Amino acid sequence: MMSNETFVTIRGYVGSTPTVFNNSANRDTGETLTTKTTVIRVGVTPRYYSRAKREFKDGNTAWYTVRTYGSLADNVAQSVEKGTPVLVRGRLTARAYEDKNKVMRTEQVILADSLGIELTYGSASFTKKSAMPLETIPGEPQYGSGPVEDVIDEQFSTSREPEPEEDPAGVLTNVLT
Repeated sequence: MMSNETFVTIRGYVGSTPTVFNNSANRDTGETLTTKTTVIRVGVTPRYYSRAKREFKDGNTAWYTVRTYGSLADNVAQSVEKGTPVLVRGRLTARAYEDKNKVMRTEQVILADSLGIELTYGSASFTKKSAMPLETIPGEPQYGSGPVEDVIDEQFSTSREPEPEEDPAGVLTNVLT
């Protein structure tokens, strides 16, 4: 992590349909890496209470471009749409660009490390996404092979003592002589 980085948490509404694309980067090794990216715009409007008028007033809306990568990008693309209330946490950066009228502009970009649906005024359900299964190791219990207790009982059964000539690790050699 670099020093002087600014991390922020914002609460606002998604103001655009998520844009999904893949980034490919050529490394010095010639290897091409592909990373999924999802970009959304989030508007944050502060509210304050006016004692004089005895009502709440909206302040000026600040817009942020939120970039997500990898599995977070997949989940954002599937779970978020325009109008969704969200909480976003990430590193705040500024990006300079030239607009279509050749005017230099700057936008606030959050490189999100987490993003969630804000539940104050609604509800959501959660579906866990499982990662790709790892290669199995001989002797390891298989996922879905039955109750774990059965496998543990089978592997660590003390129903018989090992015979001295059964020394797969070779630790009893010096003890028995």
